[in-house]
Amino acid sequence: MLQFADDTLFLCEDSYYNVITIKAILTSYELASRVKINFHKSNLAGINMDSNVLACYAKTLNYNHMRVPFKYLGMEVDCNPRRRHFLEPILVKLKAKLSVWRGRF
Repeated sequence: MLQFADDTLFLCEDSYYNVITIKAILTSYELASRVKINFHKSNLAGINMDSNVLACYAKTLNYNHMRVPFKYLGMEVDCNPRRRHFLEPILVKLKAKLSVWRGRF
């Protein structure tokens, strides 16, 4: 599980048990914190999964179905993070930050 501000990203293996467990965790969080989770705004994406199975999982969680590749926090999430284009946006942002820092010092 990864969290940033009001975003949470769950990573798990392809199993219906994991889907039910995530649903139970989120429902328990709602009950304990009294914070309502908007499941209709939530998305589900699968990498190297059958689209019918993914649609079943999305229906169980009451989520929208996303297609890969997608962007999360400005980074493209793809099937193969070893590809060069995966790191290019990160390198561009780092170079921009370094040039600003270099100018200050």
